[in-house]
Amino acid sequence: MTTKGFVVSHARDARFERGLRSFFEYRDLGIKQATEGRAAAHVIRASGTEFASQPHCHETSFQLVYVLKGWICVWLEGEGEFT
Repeated sequence: MTTKGFVVSHARDARFERGLRSFFEYRDLGIKQATEGRAAAHVIRASGTEFASQPHCHETSFQLVYVLKGWICVWLEGEGEFT
């Protein structure tokens, strides 16, 4: 169920899809639509063993990276690299 400014996403209804990066599967939580693009949230899981990415930009006012299992290395403009 989604209305402007409000979204509910249940794990039991989870649907993962291939996205921009072939080595990940994405579950959109509906936050981008609910916030009119100011924030975005996805559950992302690895779908392979070969990982490679190019620098890219997320056009949002807020981004959260929360790792449940494993690790990730990210570089944030103005902040540097985090592992």
